[in-house]
Amino acid sequence: MITKLTLKNFKQYRGEHTISFSPAMNLIQGENDAGKSTIFHAISYVLFNQTPTYGTSTSVLVSRGERSMRVSLEFLDLRTGTLYRVTRGREAEERGRSFFILEKNIGNGWALVAASDRGSKESDLRRMVANHLGFDKRVFFNVIYAPQKEFVKLVRGGVEVKRDLDTILGISIAQTVADLLSEAGRQLEAKLVEEESLRKILSDRLSAKEKLLSDLRRLSTDLIARKREREQLIGELDRIESLSQTFNMLLNKVLI
Repeated sequence: MITKLTLKNFKQYRGEHTISFSPAMNLIQGENDAGKSTIFHAISYVLFNQTPTYGTSTSVLVSRGERSMRVSLEFLDLRTGTLYRVTRGREAEERGRSFFILEKNIGNGWALVAASDRGSKESDLRRMVANHLGFDKRVFFNVIYAPQKEFVKLVRGGVEVKRDLDTILGISIAQTVADLLSEAGRQLEAKLVEEESLRKILSDRLSAKEKLLSDLRRLSTDLIARKREREQLIGELDRIESLSQTFNMLLNKVLI
């Protein structure tokens, strides 16, 4: 199962770009020439050293103005649960020497499994990739990579085509696609329900917040009014105290 794709100076993808894939269905959407097909070209290149459009030529895959490029693909061996990473690229030399590296994750890093500069052959890499990923070059180009407008033909093909697909993949593509779409629909519906529930909760909390702010404003007004009343009472008490002192003075004089 493919989990992550990293491209550097690969056709339209100048610089480094990373694409993470979901374990379920992945939808790639974009304008014409945005780089949708380039993603599949990058996958076929890093796995099998060729692309559907350019074959084994690599110079045309380097971004214009750049001298080197690199593609890394991380995938999970579903049988063992081991994460692998295959990297392939073209170095910035006069003739652009190509290279490949296969590594496996060991928890705290990556351990080298095979590499072109360690004597590994292209056939060795393809055999190991097919063993860990679950499909080989023939399956990828004949079934998995379906050119535009060809996928419908595969799904709607006759009994012989469907039998061939089932023989290669061990599943019914039409049924699998239908199941995936149905599951995606259920997940979308559940998310919409959840979103509506969250929207209601947010609305209720906003209303509660507005009420709280209104109560705080009212209390603030009451406190200001009480403060003024207190100041007035203090003033009255001071005046009464002054009158009391004056009265006592007059009373003392009368008694004397």
